[in-house]
Amino acid sequence: MIKEINITYGLPASGKTRWSKEQISNYYNNNVIYHLEMDGHLYGRDSEGMNIVLNSQKEFEKRVKESIIYKLGYIQHRSNSTKCSLIIDGLFMTNDSLIKMIKSIKSIKNHYKTSMVIRIINFVGDRETSVWNDKGRLDRFGEHKNAKVTIENGIKEELDIELLKSEHDNIEVSHVKAVKKPLLKNFIYDDGNDYTPDELESDTWSTGGTWRNCYDSGGDIESEEPVFMETLNNLLVKCNAVHLYDDIIDNIAIEHDDNESDYYGGCRYFSWYVINIKGLEEYLKEKGFLRNLLINNLVGDDK
Repeated sequence: MIKEINITYGLPASGKTRWSKEQISNYYNNNVIYHLEMDGHLYGRDSEGMNIVLNSQKEFEKRVKESIIYKLGYIQHRSNSTKCSLIIDGLFMTNDSLIKMIKSIKSIKNHYKTSMVIRIINFVGDRETSVWNDKGRLDRFGEHKNAKVTIENGIKEELDIELLKSEHDNIEVSHVKAVKKPLLKNFIYDDGNDYTPDELESDTWSTGGTWRNCYDSGGDIESEEPVFMETLNNLLVKCNAVHLYDDIIDNIAIEHDDNESDYYGGCRYFSWYVINIKGLEEYLKEKGFLRNLLINNLVGDDK
């Protein structure tokens, strides 16, 4: 049973989806968190790959309700947890939009309880931060998800708690500060995800080991050369700084080691590189190559 529903509230590119997915990755004990990304349900594509077009407010609200019912039904079917919560991640910027969402939730009689906590996650940040974070954003289909017009002109209302409580008594509010993402994230990730990690991670390479079989014989696993980080190299091409690749691997990348074993007693050792994106950005800035991204690759409206 859902005990809590969180609704994100804030400007586009203020970190709502990133925060939502962080909550999923950080769940603990018996508290399972599910994520409903409204953009994907309302502005996605149909079975033939065509963009979904909603022609009226009624059609929009119908699809909102259908999306929530689908997700809540999925949770009820899949989860044995006694503590479940749902994050409804969408572009809510007015009290009226929150009221409509709460009414949609209340209309789903077999899931809604008056004891349910509905928490508004208020993303606090200026428009400049959101415009910056919006640069280079892609949707899950790899297409540009530009929201600059809405960021610069949309009105985000102050939350009216009394008004919200007139619709549902058990309303809570949490505040999350919007943070500017590193510039490099606009160029490193091109997989269509809004949410991107703070680290660049390489594939693994073998550092040795042994394999075994059921007759207690086996052999050695050959060591491999460290992998070449193609994503890092592509970024350095954009910076006119390919010659810095080895220096970055030696001084910025952290080499991690681990192993895996199997039923028959085989054990493979392997390593991989992890590079902190913010650290890499500071390194390129110090070397004088970060500005080449802006000059050569035309970020946002600036170029």
